[in-house]
Amino acid sequence: MAQQYGNLSGTVTEWKGAIGIAVSNANVQIITSLNDTLGTVVVGGIFYFKKLPVGKTVIITSLIGKETNKQHIIIIANKEVTVNIEMREKSTQLQEVVVKGKVPIVTIRQDTLIYNAAAVNTMDGDETMKILEQMPGVEAGSNEVSVMGKKITKTYIDGKLIFGHNPLAALKNLPAYDVVNIKVFDEYRNKHAKEEILSGDKIRVLNIETKSKLINSTSGHLLASGGANLNKKDKGIGSDFRKGIGGTGNFFSEKFILTGNAFYNNTGIRSNRINDILNAGNSSNNYQENTYTNVNFEYNKELDNGISQYFTGGYSMERNETTSMDQTRQEYFPADTYQQRSYKDSTYNESIRNNHRVYLSSNTGNIHWGNLETNHVLEFRKDKQYNLQGIENIENHILTSKSSLHNSGKNKVYDLDGRIYYYNAIKRVSYGTSIHYTFNSNNEQSQRIDTLETSQTKLLLSIPANDRNVNINGSTHIKWALDKKDINRMFLIFQYDMEYSRGEVNQIGWNLLNPLQPEIEEANTYSYRNRTLSHKPKLTFNGKIYKNIALIVDASAVFSRISRDEATTDNYEKTLCTPFLNINFMNQSFINNWSLGYIMSGGLPSIIQLRPQVDNSNPYLLRSGNPNLKYTLSHILNIGYNKLYPKTGDMLIGGASIKLIKRQIVGRTTYFQEKYLQPIITQYFIDNKSEIWLLFLIAHSKR
Repeated sequence: MAQQYGNLSGTVTEWKGAIGIAVSNANVQIITSLNDTLGTVVVGGIFYFKKLPVGKTVIITSLIGKETNKQHIIIIANKEVTVNIEMREKSTQLQEVVVKGKVPIVTIRQDTLIYNAAAVNTMDGDETMKILEQMPGVEAGSNEVSVMGKKITKTYIDGKLIFGHNPLAALKNLPAYDVVNIKVFDEYRNKHAKEEILSGDKIRVLNIETKSKLINSTSGHLLASGGANLNKKDKGIGSDFRKGIGGTGNFFSEKFILTGNAFYNNTGIRSNRINDILNAGNSSNNYQENTYTNVNFEYNKELDNGISQYFTGGYSMERNETTSMDQTRQEYFPADTYQQRSYKDSTYNESIRNNHRVYLSSNTGNIHWGNLETNHVLEFRKDKQYNLQGIENIENHILTSKSSLHNSGKNKVYDLDGRIYYYNAIKRVSYGTSIHYTFNSNNEQSQRIDTLETSQTKLLLSIPANDRNVNINGSTHIKWALDKKDINRMFLIFQYDMEYSRGEVNQIGWNLLNPLQPEIEEANTYSYRNRTLSHKPKLTFNGKIYKNIALIVDASAVFSRISRDEATTDNYEKTLCTPFLNINFMNQSFINNWSLGYIMSGGLPSIIQLRPQVDNSNPYLLRSGNPNLKYTLSHILNIGYNKLYPKTGDMLIGGASIKLIKRQIVGRTTYFQEKYLQPIITQYFIDNKSEIWLLFLIAHSKR
C-alpha cells in the first residue's frame, strides 16, 4: 500500500495573567511514525509541517527557561491536524539552580573530535548507532562507519574493548541512553608494540563514554510480527500475509564474547533489528522467505611473558527462497518503411539457496618476535533454481513469432579461503610476509527446454558441468623509516606480490529430444583449462611534506601471463603488462579535510572475454569472446573538500571527479533480421576511439 501523508499546523503560547501571548524562537521537533526526526524554529508563535506520514507522531517543544512540552498526536491521511502548545515557566528551587546553555553537538579538543549525545534526540530502544547517524561528518552503512572520510576500525567502551574487535558490535548493541559522548581520534594499529616502527599505520577509532561505566553486557530480545496488504488491487506474488519471528542473545566482556541470532520472515528483510522489521514494505513482484541463524565467539588473553592473543570464530546458516516476476513491453509505431510492432519479454524466476559458513581467526603478538595473524573461512552452498523466459513479436496486431526458454538446475559449491600474515621490526625497518589462498569447487546439473520462433520444441538439453578453481597469492614487503626522530612521519615501502590462479571447466550438453538416441549438442559442450601468473613490484612513498599536508605516491606494474588450453580450438597464451600510479596530496584534520589525487590504472580482460567460442547458455543473448583484447587504461583526477563548523554542527562537503578511459572493452551486438527484433550475438572488442569523460560535483551541508 502506498504511503499516505497529512499536514500539521500549530501555535505556541504562554499565559501572562489572563492573556495568551505568542512565543517565538521555541524549538519544535517532530518524530514521525517512520521514526524520522524533523525540526523547526517557531516564528510569531506559529509553525507548520507539510507531508508528514500518517500515524502516531510525537511533538517535542523546548525553550530555555521553559518546561519541555511533549505531545502525542495522530496524523490523518489528506487532512491537516491543528494543535496548540502551552509553554510553562520551569519551576526550580534556588539552592539547586544550575544555569545551562545549549549543548554543542560537537567539540574539538586537540586531536580528538567529541560528539555529545545530549545534543541529539533518540527513542526508547535505540542503540548508539542512532546517535552517530545524526552527527556531522559521519557516514553510517550496514557494514562500516566512517568519520570525516576515514573508516572506523575499533570501538572502545570507556577505554576497553568490551564489545570485541568488531567496530560495529558496540554501536549496534550499546543502548543510546547510556552514552555520554563519543570521542573520535587516531591511534597506531599496534599501540602496545615495543618497537615503534612495528606500531604500523594510524587507524581511526571510537571511544564511547558511558554513564554506567560498563564492565560487561548481557542482552537479548524476542520479536514476532505480522501484517498484510489491505489494498487487494496491489497484490504481489506469493503469500500476501507477511510474518516474522526472531530472537537474539548476547554476552559481551573484555575477555570473552558470545553472541547468537536467529530469525525467519517473508518480508524480504535480512535483519533481526526492530526498526528494520517495522519498516517492512508492501508486497511486490519479488517474494522472499529468509531463515538465518548464527553463533559467534571471541576470546582475548594477555600472558605474563608479553604475549597477547585473541581468537574469533563462528558458524552461520542461511536459507533464502525467492520468487520474482517481471515483464517488459516495447512498442514500435509505424513509419513510411516500418510497420507497427510490439515486443514483449516476460520472465519468471524461482530460487532456493542454502548456505553454511564456518570461520576461525587468530592474532598472536609478542614484543620480541612479532605478530602472527591467521584467518580461515569454509563455506558450503547448495542452490536450486528455475527460470522461465517468454518472448512474443506482434506485427499489426498479429502474432508473428513466439518463443520460450525453460531453465532448471541444481549446483553445489565448496569454498575455502585462508590467509596467514606475519610481520616484525628491527629499529627503523619493519618487514612482513603473507600468503592468501582460495579453493573453489562447483558441481552443477541443469535442464533446458528451448522453443524458438514457434511453439515447437527445438532443444531438450541435459547439461552436467563442474569447475575447479585455485588461487594463491604471496606477498612480502619492507618498510624503511626516513626520519630518525619520528619514524612514522615519512617512510618508503617496497612490496612484491605474486599471484597464481588455475581453473578447469568441463561441460557436456546432451540433446534428449530422442531419449533413445541422445546427441551431443556442440554449442553447450566444452572443456578447457586456464592459468594466470602475475608478478607485481610496488614502491610507495608516504610522508608529511608541510605541517599536516601529506604526500602519498604509489607506483607499480603488473606482469601477467594468461594461458588457456582447449581441445576444440587453438590454445591461447599472452603476456600483458598493466601500469598503476597513484599521486595524492591530502590534509587530514577534523576541521579542514581536503585531497587532490591522480590515478592511472590498467585492467586485464577476463578468460571469458578472451575465449572466442560462442556461449549458448542463453539463446536470446549469445556471447563470444575475443582473443585479441588488450588491457584498458583509465586516468582519474579527484578533488575533495570537507569543512566542519563545530559551533553549529554543520558540515560542507564538495568534490569533483574526472575520468578518461582508453582502449575500453565493450560488447558489440549483432542482430537477427529486422522482423525478429532479437539479439543474436554479442562479442567483446577494443574501442580504440573510446574516450569517456565523467564529472561528478557534490556540495551540501549536513547537520
